[in-house]
Amino acid sequence: MDTRFIYRILDDMQYPVEKNDILLHAKIKSIGCDMYDLLLTLPYNTFDSCKDIIHELPLEEYEKRTYNYL
Repeated sequence: MDTRFIYRILDDMQYPVEKNDILLHAKIKSIGCDMYDLLLTLPYNTFDSCKDIIHELPLEEYEKRTYNYL
């Protein structure tokens, strides 16, 4: 997973931000279903930066799931 894409989608948010706000922002940005499903795995916390969000994402599991489709 290229985390630069996540930064482009979420970096313009007003931080701190909660999970529900992240999901709403992602819907407005029209991200794909796979990325939305990944964001759904976030814990219900308040995040102070995009870096904090990315740190909580199970990116390795997402990559494994994606490669299993190939």
